[in-house]
Amino acid sequence: MGPEAKLEKKFKDKVKKAGAISFKFVSPGHSGATDRLVLIPGGAVVFVEIKVKGGRLSPLQIQFARILEFYKAQYEVIWCEEDIDKFIDKYCWQLL
Repeated sequence: MGPEAKLEKKFKDKVKKAGAISFKFVSPGHSGATDRLVLIPGGAVVFVEIKVKGGRLSPLQIQFARILEFYKAQYEVIWCEEDIDKFIDKYCWQLL
């Protein structure tokens, strides 16, 4: 398992522990779609891209992020374990 896959697993596990659910997101026909779709009790939905420090978003991932921004969708990039904790604090605080 590579570093990005390990970070993604940690993200999935911590989100679950916080009381939300993280789905692997696959969107045929939409290259650049985020890695995860997180559903938070109360109705929040967050699209999440997982990258490791030193990685970069591809042009298609940037384009997908701009589409989400246009539609006012929640979008986050997780670069490290600290970002996972920030995500939990931002979106799941009411579940803890």
